[in-house]
Amino acid sequence: MEFKDLLRPLISTIRNVFESQCNLKVIPHKSYLQNKEGTWRGIDQSMQLTTTAQIKSNSLSFSIIFWFSEDVFLKFVSSMFGEEFKVLQDEIRDLASEWLNITIGNLKSTINDQMQGGFEASIPVTIVGDNLALPTPENSPIIIIPFESDVGPFYCLLVISKEAVIPWDDSLNQLLGSLENIEI
Repeated sequence: MEFKDLLRPLISTIRNVFESQCNLKVIPHKSYLQNKEGTWRGIDQSMQLTTTAQIKSNSLSFSIIFWFSEDVFLKFVSSMFGEEFKVLQDEIRDLASEWLNITIGNLKSTINDQMQGGFEASIPVTIVGDNLALPTPENSPIIIIPFESDVGPFYCLLVISKEAVIPWDDSLNQLLGSLENIEI
């Protein structure tokens, strides 16, 4: 199996999950490869929510990350429950992990059939912050799949790496970088 063969079932699964869970049609846009020297910072620098999990077997290992702005995530949750959510509460933030968990369960079924089994997945981890960043792991391609919906865009990242990849809040690094430019 090549990674491009992984994209088709991943995109199909994501579309099915959000259509059935949130009553929203999501449309994938052309995927692209992240610059190997860069750090992916998501949609914008305002509040963001990501959820990530790793899938691996003896022959292949990768992480899948869903990346939402807070506003779009709240609209997905509102669509799911049929009532408006305006604040990112602990009770609803774990829905991102649940959507990823459902996606992974369906995807594992497909790729286990294609590759004669052996794939296992970690439990999704959700992170919320203002300056989330995902540096490119050395020699690990990051494929970014943008999705559009009636309530706004979100991204799915596919990171081909033997180690689990988890975004973090990069506020301190950005502050320290700003301080380096100050002349004393």
